[in-house]
Amino acid sequence: MDVGADNFHFNLDTKNGLTAPTQTYRAPRTTELHIDSLDRYLPNMLQTVNVLQAGFPTQTNAKLVGPLVLSSTTNTGTNCIIQTSRPLVYGYFGRVALTQMMLKFRSPTFRADYNNTFTIRAATSPTGTGAQPIRTIVIPEGYYTYGVFPNTDGNISAVIQALVVASGPEFANFTCTAPNRPEIGFTFSMGGPVGGVQYYGCVSWGALGTTQQAQQLITRTGRTLGFNRALYGYPDANLGGQTTGLPTFWITAEGSAPNFLPTDYVDVVSQSLTNYKPAKDTNSTLAATNAVLGRIWLVEGVANTPTNGQANQGTPADLTTAGVSPITVMKNWTHPNWTELSPNQTIDKIDIQLLDMWGDVIPWTSNYPTEWSATLTLTE
Repeated sequence: MDVGADNFHFNLDTKNGLTAPTQTYRAPRTTELHIDSLDRYLPNMLQTVNVLQAGFPTQTNAKLVGPLVLSSTTNTGTNCIIQTSRPLVYGYFGRVALTQMMLKFRSPTFRADYNNTFTIRAATSPTGTGAQPIRTIVIPEGYYTYGVFPNTDGNISAVIQALVVASGPEFANFTCTAPNRPEIGFTFSMGGPVGGVQYYGCVSWGALGTTQQAQQLITRTGRTLGFNRALYGYPDANLGGQTTGLPTFWITAEGSAPNFLPTDYVDVVSQSLTNYKPAKDTNSTLAATNAVLGRIWLVEGVANTPTNGQANQGTPADLTTAGVSPITVMKNWTHPNWTELSPNQTIDKIDIQLLDMWGDVIPWTSNYPTEWSATLTLTE
């Protein structure tokens, strides 16, 4: 240190490293994009004739009337594209995540061509001698409860019994008893002899054909009703290989606990929002859907029953009531699944699909319209 130099300067803060060049810092900008499945309906989609008076085709009217009068084969609440005449959001964003979603799941307990059909057969002996024609049982579409447990409103056991009895004379004494505890299933009984003949019954795998749709229709129905090996006529045993022998017909058989949820969860899928994500999310199925934004478990909407004003802390949710009525689930992702965006690309349309646990688009009709609203969070 040359204290005699003309430019000598001593600063204790500089000496101790307490000052440094200033560096400007700005936190990344964050923007929320709120989307609604009903926003898929635009005013120009409505014909003012016979629906709305001319001059009033607003989007409010389009959202209210669209599900009732417009086509339900494309652009539905479970498979839609949301697009306007302008970009949906402005800014240079590098990533996006689904952070909130309210799902109004409106799929009935039994849905036509989805899970409302099974087949049953009778014979005059447990080995299948004197087998009668296979009877097809079609449950009317709608919401149902188990019957005796938890209540008798929309009693599916009474409906099944009436349908099977009406299907053929060999089932004249058939009964279907609802489970009286949540861990057991429906009891099918052939009853006593009909016209002096004792009939035995067996739920069959199906005579609706060998198409994929027909097979899925029957097996989905069996899953809903809790059909197990006993009802299908196979002994409850650990096998060394697949069962290939003839089923055993029974006088009485009890199923497993039914599952009235048409699907256990809903996958929210978007090809456009995951387009730039290098590592795609996937699952263990052969279909391996790889554009999933998030998963919503429908049992998240099942609350514990309060007792004496106090919530049943630690008591499992009553899953016997799940699926017997419409379900609304409000989902907040504490740790959202971020996906990359290209800052040079404008978000001008968003595609959203809602898939069931088998990877199929959840059915949508104007009678049972599943709709949703959500929050997308975008950051730089």
